[in-house]
Amino acid sequence: METNQKNMNLNETNKETKHKKQKKKCFQCKKKLGLMKYECQCKHVFCIDCLQPEEHKCQFDYIQKNKTKLEHNLVKVIKPKISVI
Repeated sequence: METNQKNMNLNETNKETKHKKQKKKCFQCKKKLGLMKYECQCKHVFCIDCLQPEEHKCQFDYIQKNKTKLEHNLVKVIKPKISVI
C-alpha cells in the first residue's frame, strides 16, 4: 500500500518537473524564448518581433483602459454657482 502511494507521488513529481522543463514559446510565431520574454496585456508571452499589439492582433482594449485611468487620476473641476445679488 505504501509503495503504491510512493510510486504515485514520484509519478506526480516527475510530471510536474516535465512541465517546468518545457520551454516558453512565442504565442504567435512559436519561436523559443530565451531570457527575453515579453507579456502583453492580453496575458500571452511574445518575442520582441511579435510584441506590438498590431502585430499579434491583440484583443485587449487599450483605449478603454486609458480612459478609466484618466478618469481616476484627473481632478474634476466644477465651477461654483454664481449667486444673484
